[in-house]
Amino acid sequence: MIAEIIPRLRLVRTLGFFDYRIPTDMHVSVGDIVRIPWRRSFCVGVVRKLKKTSGTKRRLKTIDRVLFSGVLDDRFLDALTWFSDFYFVSPALSLRTWLPELPRRDADVPSAPVFSQPRRASTSGSGASVRRKDISSITAAVHQALSEKAVQPFLLMYVSLQHKLAFYRGILQKSKGDILLITPSRSAAVYFAGIFADFSPRVLDRALSMRDYWAFWLSARQKNSRRRVLIGTKSALFSLPRRLSTIIIDDEDSVHHKNYDQNPRFSVHDVASYLQKKYNLRLIFTSRAPRVTTAYAADWISLAGGREKDVRITVVDMHAERMAKNYSVFSEAALGVLAKKRCFIFINRTGFARYLVCSECKHLYPYGQVVRCEHCQSTRLYTAGFGTQKIVSELAKLFPYKRLALLDRTVKENVNWEKADIVVGTEFAFERIQLADFQAGIVLGVDQMLSRPQWRAGERTYQLLTFFAAHVPEVFIQTHAPEHPIFRFVQSHDYRGFYDSELNRRKIFHYPPFARLVKVFYRDGREAAELLRDPKSDWRPPADALVDIDPDEFF
Repeated sequence: MIAEIIPRLRLVRTLGFFDYRIPTDMHVSVGDIVRIPWRRSFCVGVVRKLKKTSGTKRRLKTIDRVLFSGVLDDRFLDALTWFSDFYFVSPALSLRTWLPELPRRDADVPSAPVFSQPRRASTSGSGASVRRKDISSITAAVHQALSEKAVQPFLLMYVSLQHKLAFYRGILQKSKGDILLITPSRSAAVYFAGIFADFSPRVLDRALSMRDYWAFWLSARQKNSRRRVLIGTKSALFSLPRRLSTIIIDDEDSVHHKNYDQNPRFSVHDVASYLQKKYNLRLIFTSRAPRVTTAYAADWISLAGGREKDVRITVVDMHAERMAKNYSVFSEAALGVLAKKRCFIFINRTGFARYLVCSECKHLYPYGQVVRCEHCQSTRLYTAGFGTQKIVSELAKLFPYKRLALLDRTVKENVNWEKADIVVGTEFAFERIQLADFQAGIVLGVDQMLSRPQWRAGERTYQLLTFFAAHVPEVFIQTHAPEHPIFRFVQSHDYRGFYDSELNRRKIFHYPPFARLVKVFYRDGREAAELLRDPKSDWRPPADALVDIDPDEFF
């Protein structure tokens, strides 16, 4: 007998399956994890198919041994095939993404731990601070999300963190099968595991040791009559538990739900949506400010109740500040707040970043690329913009008596932000500090975020400002374009207005959700130019090309 095997290797798309001979004294089944000879060494592979003859005339190598039997079922192999086709990668590379690396020594391969019986869920803890009048709204949302008639994904629009936690607890209590909670970060997974400890959850994360991760992954794949709760980052989605019934994507607007580092550049949204449609699972997205593509494809669930705190959002016109002879990085209102309150200054640029602003039409340009406005032909362009280091140096001059701290990716040592009066940071700081500990927040460089060559630029700006306003009681947004509709939507907490406006714009330009974008990185520019001159309906990317589905940036 011949076994068609997918090796767990990084191979180009044209190399996917390889035939191996099965020894007469070995029992091999489809879905078995085996050890196979590969060149001068050995590697791990998965049996995809059994057949009597091979199409190759070369002498076939023999399977060394079966490592695990019955771990991978047809559902796992079907999902693997879809993943390869959707992201234009080889089945071997897909398996390398889905199947965790096995411990190298036999002694390190653990037997799968058994999930303990979940203890009785308590009503204390996360739901204790939910007001009584809001409980009925949360209960109704849980019933709606668990409806048997549901065919579309659900999108929970929440404001209060306590409301979201109470909703999660209701889902965990009433769901019948296994539940998979996908979080944007490991710290969030650990947090939820502590909040819902009475359900005995397991945290699946690549930060675990190879032995522990493999053990927990195996336990998720085992047949079990008990309901299990798995919590982890995007890689946990590939565990695909046997009795999986519900997938929850926490804070689905987070950029961490997509793999940007290397090929395949997969998205949690695409994989979860495939599983939901293919196997009739229950899929729930949650967010304060969801992606437009998610909101377009899902049934909305909104929780009643006010905001956790009254947030005052002020939009400051920096052009008017300049006309009033204020040439500082900060507006007069921001300087007054910095002098009196503990503040966090958010700017999503490091270093000393700059850009150009047209005095006539307020259009923005990258610094040094133009000498005349392309829209109104004005030559009255002035320099604006700054990075985190520029802000810190400016603050040191303005407030020499204040304790300053910088939190961005350029900082290597640990920063004692708890004792700082003013903290300057990028998105890098959001997972490392408690924004609720600050009395006010100042947002700089928002014009740079809006002017990026990205089709999601407006959406991402709205999400960042909404996240910032949800944690800080007073927010100042400095901009050269205060009339931009994004600021009006943020100030009024009007996601519906933003959604309708953004959806209309994307419909005009035929952007998602009305189309799928594919970005292909060619090694040879001549091939790309030929494709643009003569597009073919049966086009497929080159075998060694990097493909990005729905990329954030065009260039």
